Amino acid sequence: MNLKGRQVQVWVGLVLSGLALWLALRQVEIVEVLAAFSKANYSLIGIAIVVQLFVLWMIAGRWRLLFETKPTWLSLLRSLLIAQLVNVVLPVRLGMFIRVYLVGKAEHISKAIVLGTILVEKTFDSLMFGLLFVLVIPFVAPDWFQWSALPTSTGLFVVLFPALVLMTLRRHWLLKFVHSLSRYLPWEKRFSFSLRIKKMLEGISPLQGFSSIVVLWGWTLLITVFGAVVNLVIMRAFDIQVPVIAAFFLLAVLQMGSRIPAPLGGMGVFQYLCVKALSFFGVDANLALSFGFMLHFVIFVPGSLLGALGLYQMHESLSTLKHEAEEQV
Repeated sequence: MNLKGRQVQVWVGLVLSGLALWLALRQVEIVEVLAAFSKANYSLIGIAIVVQLFVLWMIAGRWRLLFETKPTWLSLLRSLLIAQLVNVVLPVRLGMFIRVYLVGKAEHISKAIVLGTILVEKTFDSLMFGLLFVLVIPFVAPDWFQWSALPTSTGLFVVLFPALVLMTLRRHWLLKFVHSLSRYLPWEKRFSFSLRIKKMLEGISPLQGFSSIVVLWGWTLLITVFGAVVNLVIMRAFDIQVPVIAAFFLLAVLQMGSRIPAPLGGMGVFQYLCVKALSFFGVDANLALSFGFMLHFVIFVPGSLLGALGLYQMHESLSTLKHEAEEQV
């Protein structure tokens, strides 16, 4: 992405963030939102912070499975935390490329291999959250599911799941298929498309056999469950009495919303999605917005503070990381 493209992304993100925050605030009473904070159970908030840090620890553990030459767990966790800090502080999201640079430099591993592992990691996450969304929708909006989501869910399962199995067990077949597809792309995009797929396939080279896939799916499922636990604990901290499935539904909604290029960890968009998602369960907008701000804090602030510590320990600077990441974009 060139400089002009990044500037456009920054401005689009700022506009979307401001618009979403305005939409969230216009339907609440600020006094009521602040009152909800005063009534919250901060012991439960502390537990939620610990669980969220444990989720990051598990993400690093799953990521480590994708390497043939295993990096240290600490190195992967530290790069995750620093990437989160960068995504929160800088207006353009460069976290994935920050991870590539840091792990490649610290562990002397090819950046192409590191990037491949991250692409695989994101593929598993996308499949998991897509399937999760399909599973919870019948309980949240059964009418919508009946007419709209059933074909979508069927398509996801029929197309994506076999593609994942093919990707892990028959990589050569998939690569040939990718090459045949690339013929229909404009010439200037063919190379980057094929190269990205190759890197992703390189990233799963340590996965041999069905058992490895099961282990990776198991880790992904645990990460998803504990992510929902963070949501649920904070809901209980604000005395939001909703079914457990609401925590999973919110997790899927926020994961999809994370694709929107809003700055500061999706500030504005994040809170608006919390209000809208919890409205399906009859949660008052004032309480939902308070919850949204607190959940945003728990997910991004403690990890970012630890990321700042990791940045200091590695003798790196944000400007250096930004420059290195932009070189890879």
